[in-house]
Amino acid sequence: MLDPGLDEVTRVRALAVAVDWRNAWAGIADDGAVLAWPESAASALAVGLLQPGPELQSSSVLEPMRREARHTSEMISEIRAAERLTGLRQEPSWWLVAGEDGYVGWVHDWVLTVAAGDPGPPDFRYSRPSGTLWVSDHRAAHPLFSGTPLWIPEEGLAERGGFRLLRTVTGAEGWIADAELEPARALVDTRSLLNFLRGLFGVPYRWGGRSPLGFDCSGLVQFAAQRCGVELPRDASQQVRCGEPVDRDPSAWEAGDLVFFGDPADHVGFSDGRGGLLHCRGRVRMDPLEDLPRLMSRISAVRRWWGMRGETRSGSWTASVGPDQV
Repeated sequence: MLDPGLDEVTRVRALAVAVDWRNAWAGIADDGAVLAWPESAASALAVGLLQPGPELQSSSVLEPMRREARHTSEMISEIRAAERLTGLRQEPSWWLVAGEDGYVGWVHDWVLTVAAGDPGPPDFRYSRPSGTLWVSDHRAAHPLFSGTPLWIPEEGLAERGGFRLLRTVTGAEGWIADAELEPARALVDTRSLLNFLRGLFGVPYRWGGRSPLGFDCSGLVQFAAQRCGVELPRDASQQVRCGEPVDRDPSAWEAGDLVFFGDPADHVGFSDGRGGLLHCRGRVRMDPLEDLPRLMSRISAVRRWWGMRGETRSGSWTASVGPDQV
């Protein structure tokens, strides 16, 4: 992200260097000096390094990440509850942050707190597209959606009538039905991935969305890959650089391959290996390739990312991959 206060000469120079500014920042410090973050961006631009602030986390289930520090600015992504954020720059009521995927944008400070200690690996994950953590039959403690990490409270596991008492990373405790829980492990094969994606059918399209409350196309891909223990970048035009290239002929595609459209890529979906595309286009859906002639004419790349498993980084939203799962 380039700060609007940059002079035109510096802006042109920044756009000429080999830096993806969606995952970096350059701007003017209080003393008027040009700074950049991370170190690779500062080095490429030959300016000082912005020293990041505290590690932050959000107490909100979902919070918009915006292009500018105002509520009317475009939502470019979303921050999910308790994701670890790197605080870069603070303005009145707003923080410029880098998300766990490196994506840089503005988040309102009313949901941000200094990140707590590492909670350790979760005991369960929520399995339905969306649901609720209940304090009682009529009182909700916390909204949930697929993949939300959950822990057994310190006092131990309590069970009652098919429900378990669990807590979120923010400390909210409540009851969840056993049928809505799944083990906290990565999806281990493409069949599991495709079944997971089918469970999201009907989730609406949402520009900048990264959750089962609404996805954009690359947000769906990033979310599903995380459930397989793989961290992918945020946007389709970044994801297209990941994994290994595959021939554009559909006969060469395997289940789970990523199919990209446009140059630079502006749409992406998963091949089901049987002539179908699972993607978010209006809603999460599966379309036979033969029904997508206009989209198919825009294929720009196919990538196989499954071999990236094991290259994940730790975090409460990253499914850990054990030796028996790679």
